[in-house]
Amino acid sequence: MLRDVRDELMTLGSSAAGSDPSSKGHMLLKLLHTFGQQFSDALDGRNAGAAEMLTELYGGARISFIFNEIFGKKLKELDPFEGLSDEDIRTAIRNATGPRPALFVPEAAFEILAKRQIGLLEPLGLQVRFV
Repeated sequence: MLRDVRDELMTLGSSAAGSDPSSKGHMLLKLLHTFGQQFSDALDGRNAGAAEMLTELYGGARISFIFNEIFGKKLKELDPFEGLSDEDIRTAIRNATGPRPALFVPEAAFEILAKRQIGLLEPLGLQVRFV
């Protein structure tokens, strides 16, 4: 494996194969910069070939489509009160106030109920395979 790494460094050029640590650092920085630039170009749609541009969405346009069309529609279909009854809300408020009555909804009850309902979004958020 070490031999493969040395061979790959030799193909990158003399500065990568040199023994000077600053030249290796320079080469690493150059590789990271190139990768970042190519990634940015791919998101901006400047990295696709002509055939890909005509047949399918690519880069940032695909991500935008997924968030706006697929994720957005699924989000609108969700019922925010799914699995949450009036009795559940009443019980959470009573448990958070204890023996004294509350003028406003206690923060603890709201947090518990909100966390439970936010859990409904988890399956949607985990559909990263589209991106």
